[in-house]
Amino acid sequence: CLGNLFRAQEIPDKQLRTEIIAHLKALLKDPDDWEKNAAKKALKGLSQNDANRTEIEKDGFVIPD
Repeated sequence: CLGNLFRAQEIPDKQLRTEIIAHLKALLKDPDDWEKNAAKKALKGLSQNDANRTEIEKDGFVIPD
């Protein structure tokens, strides 16, 4: 998953960053628990970088525990 590849690193391409993060957020609603957990883990890793965290937290989004 690209989310894991860029863990704690900024995704340099802004459009790609937006698309990846939007996709991971959408996966949090997946009925498959494995998909949800993988997306949550990827988002948590990405959020270690300020630019990624800003994108993740847009519109008040909070990564679920």
